[in-house]
Amino acid sequence: MNEDSSNRDFELRLVKALIKLIYESRGKRVTIRAKLLLKIAGENIDQSSIVRVSMLLKRLVLKKLLKSEVRKRFQKSRSLNYVVHEGMFLWEIAKNNPSHAEKLILEALSS
Repeated sequence: MNEDSSNRDFELRLVKALIKLIYESRGKRVTIRAKLLLKIAGENIDQSSIVRVSMLLKRLVLKKLLKSEVRKRFQKSRSLNYVVHEGMFLWEIAKNNPSHAEKLILEALSS
């Protein structure tokens, strides 16, 4: 039970960091990386945390709240980025009502 509670707290901190990132953005698009989200949330940046964040972001892509993009960096190297832009539902809610956006994401993650 305690592990489940700490996992929910971890997710809550990440969701708050995601909303903060979108809310404070000045452009029309935000690119989200697992390490960046951990840094904003004030979490330790280690491999297991990066994997947990990546899994959370993938779940948000499946719920159609984020988009994923593959970016080729070098000839064989690829990186996976998650994107929120101006026309997306999450962008509008996070900009206009951050607390509602937080609840929306948490509900999407729990279902």
